[in-house]
Amino acid sequence: VLHYLAAAEVTDDPYLDGECRGSVIGRIDSDGHTHTLARLRPDVKAEGLAWLGSTSRYERWLVVTDADDANIAASLFELRLPASRP
Repeated sequence: VLHYLAAAEVTDDPYLDGECRGSVIGRIDSDGHTHTLARLRPDVKAEGLAWLGSTSRYERWLVVTDADDANIAASLFELRLPASRP
């Protein structure tokens, strides 16, 4: 199983930032199927994901954001999601 973090921006250029329309965390199963686990709210440009561990009830993740502005510090959040089932 592979987990991913994806941010959607309004831009046609992969190097120029655009308005962020949101971010999601998801997983790709061993059979190649993708599953969105959560859409992050509010709409933030999330760019970093780290797994902290899990219990029988939930998985713990760290998510870091990027405001695309040198004057705004990145934010770090802890995210708890229901434990995924294979």
